Amino acid sequence: MAIINMIDSELPLRTCKTCEPERYMTSWQKRDLIAKAMPALKYFLEPKCNVGYCTEKTHCKHITDIREYDSEIHKATKAAMLDRAR
Repeated sequence: MAIINMIDSELPLRTCKTCEPERYMTSWQKRDLIAKAMPALKYFLEPKCNVGYCTEKTHCKHITDIREYDSEIHKATKAAMLDRAR
């Protein structure tokens, strides 16, 4: 259960740049230790944007490290998400 919680909620949220600086820093340290101990989990221990899009108001470098992503893609994705929410 702890691994599922870590992959589904804790690390994806806390390794996002919008997280509090202290939690962000310690979460990346924790992530690096876990990835070193269990390399097969490394892919799952990424920020939430690892799914392919950013849900935040503005995107950061994390997603551009993962895939081709820019302000236009971000704006279009946000608009599509908001349209679906209506």
